[in-house]
Amino acid sequence: MANTRALGAIALIWSCGLLWDGVYQWGQSFRWDQDWPGLFQWIAGLWEGAFFYELLKPLLSLMGFTWFMPLERSQFWWHYGTVWLGIFLASQSLMRILFPQWRFRGGQWL
Repeated sequence: MANTRALGAIALIWSCGLLWDGVYQWGQSFRWDQDWPGLFQWIAGLWEGAFFYELLKPLLSLMGFTWFMPLERSQFWWHYGTVWLGIFLASQSLMRILFPQWRFRGGQWL
């Protein structure tokens, strides 16, 4: 039962992520370098965390899905923040060093 709950939560977050990714890609198409500045990425990260914990969790609890994210607020933000920060730092430093073409034209090779 716990595995299906975890998979359900992952599927829900994945589906919202696909929707947001389309919106983000559309928004990036209007920028000259086809990329977000770091501040926009921070704002998007805060928005996504707030959406899932502060908005989606209470809504799903009202609908009877009390199993979704059984974490306290501090646990959620600590976990989400460290994972998000690690990915952000890797994408802004390590990936740009290893793959310099990534910075131009959205990382397209040809």
